[in-house]
Amino acid sequence: MAKVRKAVITAAGRGTRQYPASTAVQKEMFPLVDRDGLTKPVIQIIGEEAIDSGIEQICIITQPGEEGHYREYFRRLDDQMVKAFRGKDWAILESEKLGAFGDRLSFAEQHTPKVSATRFIRHESLSETIRFCCCWVITSISATSRTVAPGN
Repeated sequence: MAKVRKAVITAAGRGTRQYPASTAVQKEMFPLVDRDGLTKPVIQIIGEEAIDSGIEQICIITQPGEEGHYREYFRRLDDQMVKAFRGKDWAILESEKLGAFGDRLSFAEQHTPKVSATRFIRHESLSETIRFCCCWVITSISATSRTVAPGN
């Protein structure tokens, strides 16, 4: 099997299973404490695990108009904020990681609610194997991912 270099993370759901919390915070952005002890949104934890496994590009499937929220989060601190974090080397390092993560991102909008992302992916012409990651299992504080070969 070919090396898996691309991942798709689904983030277009409404978060109805996490109601009422999902009315305040998008379910993909729910904060969790990661293994490194830092609090991060679940989508970042999933993405970092994908990158650590060799993934080079990540496509996030979003609801229409949400790309900007992700772009705003996955970026490096600006100069003014770097000054505010002076002496907190861990924060500067995390900022660099967020920027590097953001550099790997692309986005696809899912315009119809309750359409399986798997069906969405199958409609795209895939010429290589991808890693399919879901954010919807966070009620048990875990993530689900599987490899999807072209045509599956």
